[in-house]
Amino acid sequence: MATTKKKTAKAEKAKATKEAKEEGVIWVSSFGDYFKEPKISLQKLHDFKRNVYAAAAAQKLTNLIFQDTFELTVKDSEGKIDETLTENISTMLRQQAVALDAKMQMAFSDVLWYGPGLFNPVWGYNGGNEYRLLQLRHLPARTFSVAPANAIKIYSQLLRGIVLNEDGELEFWQTAGDDYAGDPVQLKNVLMVKNPTSEELAGESVMVPLVPVIEMLKFSWRAQMQRVNRVGAPIIFIRISEPKGPSELNGNIGDIEWANKIVKNWGKDTGYALRDNMEIVDPHITDTATAMEVINALSNLLISFFSPSSFVSSERQLIASSDLPAQQMMIAYIKGIQQWLCDEFEPLVHTYLDANGYEGYTADISLQPPEIDRSELLLKQAEVGIKGKALMPNEIRDKLGNDPLDEEGLRALEDYWSRQQPAAASPFERDQQATEPPAKVERTMDEELQALADRFATELQEALAHEDEAGD
Repeated sequence: MATTKKKTAKAEKAKATKEAKEEGVIWVSSFGDYFKEPKISLQKLHDFKRNVYAAAAAQKLTNLIFQDTFELTVKDSEGKIDETLTENISTMLRQQAVALDAKMQMAFSDVLWYGPGLFNPVWGYNGGNEYRLLQLRHLPARTFSVAPANAIKIYSQLLRGIVLNEDGELEFWQTAGDDYAGDPVQLKNVLMVKNPTSEELAGESVMVPLVPVIEMLKFSWRAQMQRVNRVGAPIIFIRISEPKGPSELNGNIGDIEWANKIVKNWGKDTGYALRDNMEIVDPHITDTATAMEVINALSNLLISFFSPSSFVSSERQLIASSDLPAQQMMIAYIKGIQQWLCDEFEPLVHTYLDANGYEGYTADISLQPPEIDRSELLLKQAEVGIKGKALMPNEIRDKLGNDPLDEEGLRALEDYWSRQQPAAASPFERDQQATEPPAKVERTMDEELQALADRFATELQEALAHEDEAGD
């Protein structure tokens, strides 16, 4: 009995401790959320694929890399191009079940977001003795997120299902199902595409460094929308004296919760009743355009991350630039990506060549890089060449994109320009003399109108006279 009383007393004491009275003054502000650095995960990266900033940057870069279909060149053991074999293998790689062009784009997207692109190449004999690639199945990178039970070491925090076994051999463990959970199953036939410069076993996600930037953009936009919502309603603080917790008297909504509800929904179209222990405090803080300035700065940071042209100019750079050095820098960057991406898929062609007895044969897959727009530069060169008499006619025609002329064509061209008015004299004349431009005559609006009227009257009289002559 005594023991029971002691237990009851302890319980009452613990209860009294838990139900300690809330005291003091609480301040609740309508500033909104605070920024917290995000935790990076596969799900976070997958969600960001639908973010307008990240998706736009990735799509623009993809469009620059994949300008046209891939090109394949197969050479024999003597280094000569085998046209027939090149056409045969190209047809194999372009068939619908393989679709190498599409698979290369999918691989690049996976490399951007997750680190590697993973595929299951299906080989077999297609009704004959020729060993061919029948399918190239894309394996979603997210399905390799669970490590096997016997994994000794985790090499990738994102793709934990890509590991090395005890013998140092690469293993791939994939999970099935919509939630990518459950026990992983080992796959034996996997082609992994990744940036060969990466030291990580499963490659490195290009987008990981941008996760905080994208989160800050989302946060800044929320802050900007809060500012828009507060038009007509200033920033406020609510001072709460002796805040009370939830009870039947306040509808089971504590004072702090009620104050937060007020400031979160504070706007020009809303109204809430303050409780007796609450007081509105106006700190006289005015919203500024800081959020939009931060948004613009973060947007430029994201763009410059993908654009090496920022190295050659201190001004804001876009993915495409009209500046020649920036274009050259960008194209060199694109070529580098195209090179390693094509190299990663060439083992498919080598497997075909080795299995079908083409010893000593080599293969090269390539992508067409973007072209630099040199039209403005060539036009300026032609103009300088004409003025300085430093270029021959055919050299000028070449810069203008025209075919060269033979001797007869050049004589015809010079004869044509020699018969034109002085104002349209040929730029190719041997004795071309610089002439002073005619003095500009300034006329008033009335004089301009009178000149037009006189010209119209003259042309009308000539037309009428011509009709009379025709009638006679």
